[in-house]
Amino acid sequence: MKIYETLNWLNDWKKLPAYKAEPRVDFIVAGALPEIIQNKYNCNIKVIIPELPIRIGSIYKDLDIDKSYKVDFYLYLENGKHLFIEFKTDSGSRRLKQDKYLLASQSVGMKVILDGIIKINSVTNYKTKYSHLMKKLLLAGLIKESNSIYQPEIVQNEIEILYIQPKAEQQNEIGFDEVAKLMSESEDIFYKKFSEILFSWSKD
Repeated sequence: MKIYETLNWLNDWKKLPAYKAEPRVDFIVAGALPEIIQNKYNCNIKVIIPELPIRIGSIYKDLDIDKSYKVDFYLYLENGKHLFIEFKTDSGSRRLKQDKYLLASQSVGMKVILDGIIKINSVTNYKTKYSHLMKKLLLAGLIKESNSIYQPEIVQNEIEILYIQPKAEQQNEIGFDEVAKLMSESEDIFYKKFSEILFSWSKD
């Protein structure tokens, strides 16, 4: 069986009550992010970081804890723009709690978010994974290191929130029909097949 044929299973299983499609297909949609961003912002992506940690104690000052929420994708664009992208496969999967911490992140700005990551890095038990994250932030020029001390290194502080979901009704939302169109223009058979499925999900 060719791998793209298993997408038929995905399309069927998504209709089941307990099947979570988002964590299984987000990396496929991520492959189209360069085209999505170029189409919307006329700009290239400098770095993509999935599941960027947002330290709870950094966005809610009354909760001084080092646990974190996660944003599906953080994109740093070549023009300096910071994007937090949330990916939803069902129209009803948006949650008020999630929107709340994304807006709180936007309110404090990217420097505070980076400071929070640096704080978590200093106390985490996941040293290897956070070391990899810190290297990516360093290579992107988002933080700097001096004498083993990290500090944010950014010009723009504002964060923009963007939702990729079945239907787009607001300026900060991109619908699956638009993403599917971009994917359908790919020469890759897998992406063409997935674009058909994604377009059908735009009706959900």
